[in-house]
Amino acid sequence: MIYENGKDTLKGAEILGEADATTALLTKQIGKYDPIRIGWSGQIKEYREENYYGEIGEYDHRHLSQLVALMPGTLITHDTPAWMDAAKVTLNERSDESTGWALAHRLNTWARTGDGDRSYRLLRTLLGKRTLSNLWDTHPPFQIDGNFGGTSGMTEMLLQSHEGYVNVLPALPAAWGTGSFEGLVARGNFTVGASWKDAHVERITVKSNKGGRLCLHYPQIAHAVIKDDRGALVEFERLSDDRIAFESRSGASYVCDAIPAVSIVVGPESIKVDAESLTVSWNGRADDAVRYNVYRNTKSAPVYEKIADRIEGRSFTDKTIAFAAEDYITYKVTACRADGSGESGGPTRTICHATRIYKERYLRQIRAASQVVRTSDAL
Repeated sequence: MIYENGKDTLKGAEILGEADATTALLTKQIGKYDPIRIGWSGQIKEYREENYYGEIGEYDHRHLSQLVALMPGTLITHDTPAWMDAAKVTLNERSDESTGWALAHRLNTWARTGDGDRSYRLLRTLLGKRTLSNLWDTHPPFQIDGNFGGTSGMTEMLLQSHEGYVNVLPALPAAWGTGSFEGLVARGNFTVGASWKDAHVERITVKSNKGGRLCLHYPQIAHAVIKDDRGALVEFERLSDDRIAFESRSGASYVCDAIPAVSIVVGPESIKVDAESLTVSWNGRADDAVRYNVYRNTKSAPVYEKIADRIEGRSFTDKTIAFAAEDYITYKVTACRADGSGESGGPTRTICHATRIYKERYLRQIRAASQVVRTSDAL
């Protein structure tokens, strides 16, 4: 919170051309913060002193204080994939069981990760188990943030704009394979609508309420057709296959259609790492057309380093790092086509120097202590 607020303050001061004692102090201090730290479980740390997830505090507490940077903050994004994967570890360990407002927070955070099916499961739980017949969220007796948070979560599944672009259907669940929405407003004051069938967008509409640069994100949108409300073709800047940008006119409307469908290669479901040899192995399809990429993360870096590119086998030995010099190492494996296209997401595995016996004994003690805390609270 301190880092992101400080960063935003400095950005605002730069835009306004202001400088004073506060900005001078923030400039001096901002580089000394550690906003995101990754622990031995591959998790986002809740406390600096924490090694394994949950060794301090209640293991599955309803609060997600360590994930403020994911939601409502904007430090953890798809531009920081290693942090994003570490956030998923924390969310999984924290569990989906909680009170109404905390379920809503989990719903929003999972939507930010892009996992539509997990978000949908939380939304169903929020409505089915934590919402009264009068539609009030219950804690008990009532918490309005559960209602607001549920509405926010549904919106985050359909539209996001906190990463610097308008992202359409960022967390679409399989259960919503065909549908539409309209009237959602993205940052920059753009009113957005979309319709889709079989999980693929057929049309995106945008009204620019005040003009300015519009940056749109959707798979293969750079190959779409975009017209304005006068029927004229819109020329745009191609930032990637999935992202475009153009200057919009105030009050003008735009329609984007004819977006080609794209398929992603099915990635591996799990990986293993031998801590002695640093051999990474995974389950994957026996398909001559599929290749695998191996990534590595250390020192709480926000991004991964690719250490193997489009290999054909289903194992890889990392010979380019000294494990003894690292606090932890996280490996990630993704799948792609032979030409590198269609890259999937992928599982991660974190290793550290503690022995398996120590870890298992330690975590059993943590969970037992956490259960005692919850029981005493209930009494």
